[in-house]
Amino acid sequence: MNNIEKLTNQIKNYALEIGFDLVGITSPEEIEEFKYFKNSLDNGYLSGMEYLYKYQDKRKYPKLLFEDTKSIISLGLNYYTDFKQKNLKIAKYALGDDYHIFMKEKINLLLEYIKTLKNNVEGKVYVDTAPILERSLAKRAGLGWIGKNTMLINPKIGSYFYIGELFLNIELKYDNPIKNYCGTCNECIKSCPTNAIVEPFVLNSNLCISYHTIESKDEKIPDNIDIKDNLFGCDICQDVCPWNKKFAKVSKLNQVQARSFFSNLKDIITNLTQEKFSTLFKNSAIKRAKFKGIMRNYKHIQKFNKD
Repeated sequence: MNNIEKLTNQIKNYALEIGFDLVGITSPEEIEEFKYFKNSLDNGYLSGMEYLYKYQDKRKYPKLLFEDTKSIISLGLNYYTDFKQKNLKIAKYALGDDYHIFMKEKINLLLEYIKTLKNNVEGKVYVDTAPILERSLAKRAGLGWIGKNTMLINPKIGSYFYIGELFLNIELKYDNPIKNYCGTCNECIKSCPTNAIVEPFVLNSNLCISYHTIESKDEKIPDNIDIKDNLFGCDICQDVCPWNKKFAKVSKLNQVQARSFFSNLKDIITNLTQEKFSTLFKNSAIKRAKFKGIMRNYKHIQKFNKD
């Protein structure tokens, strides 16, 4: 075993030791799948998310984010929970604390460890905070394959995991992508109530419940979009995935455990004020939708229930 392989193994072992469920390494070279992202832009499938139209060069060439990059570590952190939600639903990734915070802290811990192994190490930590095609990088690093619902699926734990990256200025051993095992299964496509998955591996955000309940800044959700009982985000296409049904494991991480009031969220939302929202959802990813967005979503759900 040469020095690069030894260092790579040490890093991977430590990443797993501090709680990451998946770790893989890839190069900072051009993202071949950028063409699919560009196609979605050109077709208007990325809806009102104007930030996705910026920095396209960096999405295609990751090295532009950190020019000294020689290796990119892609990390996965399981957030699956079997917590039962009665009436209104929150996407599983947002039931606990804001992953942008605690996952970044965990990756920084990994970076500090790497600095003890080798001199002159520099790195950049990213958790959904830069123009990166995260799933494409993670796929190339061997963390999984991109499913027909555009989610990254790992054969051991399914698709319920956060993704983050550590860009490093040192050489490590790269991993290889794994095979796509979706096969002839179309459960995710068939299950989407708004037909947002317009064809395998292509998602039209204009029809996506997650987009309309999280990212959209519009004052109202279009009448043709039935968000069901999803107050924030949507897990429908993941819930029906056979890989999740068979292999998803409940996370032991404290930060992803659901807040107790989510078990009967309707009572909370009915009497919600801006002040209560700020208190209840402190350090929560749900703050991205803001009080105004959550109340908009609730009114839309009520409208369909009345109809």
